[in-house]
Amino acid sequence: MSSTSSYHLNDATVADLTGDGRDEIVYGAMTVNHNGRPLYSSRLGHGDTLHVSDPDPSRPGQEIFSTFESMSDSGGRGAALRDAATGEIIWSMPSTRDVGRGAAGDIDPTHPGAEAWAVTVDGEWNSRAGELRAADGTLIGTDIPAANFMIRWDGDLLREILDHEFDPNGDEPAGRPYIAKWDWEEREQREILAPEGVFSNNHTKGTPVLRADLFGDRREEVIWRLEDDSALRILTTTDVTGHRLRTLMHDPQYRPAVAWQNESHNQPPHPGFFSGTDMEEPPAPDIRYVGAPPADGDDGLPPVRSAARCTAPGRPASTRRCGSPTPVTRSCGTGNCPGPYRTGST
Repeated sequence: MSSTSSYHLNDATVADLTGDGRDEIVYGAMTVNHNGRPLYSSRLGHGDTLHVSDPDPSRPGQEIFSTFESMSDSGGRGAALRDAATGEIIWSMPSTRDVGRGAAGDIDPTHPGAEAWAVTVDGEWNSRAGELRAADGTLIGTDIPAANFMIRWDGDLLREILDHEFDPNGDEPAGRPYIAKWDWEEREQREILAPEGVFSNNHTKGTPVLRADLFGDRREEVIWRLEDDSALRILTTTDVTGHRLRTLMHDPQYRPAVAWQNESHNQPPHPGFFSGTDMEEPPAPDIRYVGAPPADGDDGLPPVRSAARCTAPGRPASTRRCGSPTPVTRSCGTGNCPGPYRTGST
């Protein structure tokens, strides 16, 4: 561990990156395998933002987008997208300074997958200058939305920007939060909600108390504190949607992400599948009570956890599961690829 311990981030993400049904821990450049041993180190150094999901559904498995603080450690990379299972750099954003803000989510329906952006020009927390790239690394532009936080708010499948107006040298002790929509044609963000009577948290980071799919329709609620700290206020969207998906809290990567959201430098929770325009419907979660008898037609084995277990065609398709003396293979009809699930101990 000594060779990787200096490459931590201020955040940690829990996710099954290798498709074996067991979770890894992404601690910045260092990724720890389910057995507690290092899986790999990207050796890109320390940074302040971390996003783990499947922003590029055309590739097998998940990807990691993160920003970096030391350009000598990162090799002049201000941010990078890398393969979550191997650490291989897929593409990167050049910079010459500490890049303290970056985000990844589908905000532009004209490009497949999710976009990623970072404040690579001046590194300021509220900068609108940097790089906005498509999932395949295509440079979309150098005007970027706020890179602090995101939310799923309105009726479409795109992500919205969650940020705040804040003067660190002003009289108010915290920022005034807002939600904005990215206008991909004009390349600017447009405010759609500015609630009164509430404050943001964490100084320039401007995060809410919590952001999560609390009410279960795959959009997210946001909790802010009142100005006098006497109570919390939960806000939910009133927009009608034609997109019906299961609650995100049933995804085994999203649910713990809500729990660690407030750890260190707050980061928005992501599911273990691509969420955005033209997404595939995630498979139904297989949830049961521990110790419950198997239902009719059930093999009695621990459930496959999510579509993220789906491997690319031609790769090994089964592993020994907990409680099973033999490997088990199940077909995958709605995951990220047409091959079988990779099953494993849960």
